[in-house]
Amino acid sequence: LQTEQGLGISIRTRLSKPINWDVSMAVDFGLTGFILEGRNKAAYVFDPQVSVIVTFPDLNRATYLLGGFGVYAPFGNGSNSSGGPTLHIGIGRANPLRDSTFYYEVDPVLIILKESIAISIPFRVGIIL
Repeated sequence: LQTEQGLGISIRTRLSKPINWDVSMAVDFGLTGFILEGRNKAAYVFDPQVSVIVTFPDLNRATYLLGGFGVYAPFGNGSNSSGGPTLHIGIGRANPLRDSTFYYEVDPVLIILKESIAISIPFRVGIIL
């Protein structure tokens, strides 16, 4: 959900490297499609991010905070902004399964456009391999 385009569906990947038991550095690559008005009015956004992730372990799960910066790069016929840099800060939880981990997070993003700002509030669910 975002103020610029509305509701979108996305796919995202995150590569992370632990610095120590509590802190990791991560690089995300995401592509969101705002396709609810059809292909002719569809807008897409490529939004890579660099993040620091701080994990607070619990017995059976881990809560984490993440924050960093990125780029908002819209394209497509329905795109109505030129994009710009982003700042984000979010919270998530990871629950271990047998061989992988299920996670969910909310990671609000401030998009700094040329003459205004916009907000994106993604809710993500996925599997950590």
